[in-house]
Amino acid sequence: CFSKRVSRVKLHEIILNLPPCEVVMEACSSSHYWGRACLNSGHQVNLIPAQHVTPFVRGNKNDKNDCLAIYEAS
Repeated sequence: CFSKRVSRVKLHEIILNLPPCEVVMEACSSSHYWGRACLNSGHQVNLIPAQHVTPFVRGNKNDKNDCLAIYEAS
């Protein structure tokens, strides 16, 4: 999880510089684009449908809680 905003260009640079790893994302309109970007960089990608993530969200919906819920759902 990131604790600050990251631009699309910066995120792409981060993805390219990461050693091969598993990337888990909640499925959304742009997740397929980022999933392909991760696959092309040698990462394993797992997209989780939103309805499978929602039961794991605790407290108010925000980026940190969403990140933790995606981690737990994976």
